Amino acid sequence: MGTNLEQSPFEQSPFARSNPLVEALFSSESAAALEARLRYTRFNTGEVLETAGRPLVWLFFPDTALVSLTACGFGGKSIGVGLVGYGGTIGLSVILGSKLSHGSATVEIGGTGWVLATADYLQLAEQFPDIRAACVRLAWRHVRDASLTAVALGHLSVASRLAWWLLEASRVAERKTLPMSHARLAMLLGVRRSSITEALHELESTESIRAGRKSIAIRNDQRLRRLVPGLDVPPEEELSPTDAPVAALSV
Repeated sequence: MGTNLEQSPFEQSPFARSNPLVEALFSSESAAALEARLRYTRFNTGEVLETAGRPLVWLFFPDTALVSLTACGFGGKSIGVGLVGYGGTIGLSVILGSKLSHGSATVEIGGTGWVLATADYLQLAEQFPDIRAACVRLAWRHVRDASLTAVALGHLSVASRLAWWLLEASRVAERKTLPMSHARLAMLLGVRRSSITEALHELESTESIRAGRKSIAIRNDQRLRRLVPGLDVPPEEELSPTDAPVAALSV
């Protein structure tokens, strides 16, 4: 794993307490014990934080990085089931009681975040119920988001799936330009690369995005939302990083 685990501790980080889960835990009785074990670091684009079937050694809490979650199976095929960024965590299997990863997690957009050793988490969760409760609530949020993703992948056209994914990635990463290749999007959405190219052309024709060779810029959020049937996204100011629903999607 390429993540540098020796970078700035909590009190030296310029982004300290920007992850709402970390902030909530640092305002609790477990703050001192947690601070001694958390490390702030940088995640590199393309870095694999979690691999299906392997032991989970670390939990990750991104701040500015964007991480994709993929499910693996059926002859080794993979498909994206969620996105994690500000306010999320990587290592759900540990939180839910497993020692092995049941999926993979890859950094799509490099950035910063927190790292906590699995052994430290298990010890702290046993000692401080507030840590376990906060992480379980976050795990439930990821389960809910994965269910929404399954609905989108199973019922929407490729163009609508892509529009929905771009909206989600933009919201989670808090940026309008996403450095994503056609091949990577094809893998995450479970379609052919040529289908992604056609879908991008369709979205560009509505002037909702501008697609480059390895990046996509969102030009108009509202036009992009209209391309996703049944999508009801709450106003941005009402979205909470820790407990608000990502969207309501009906098909």
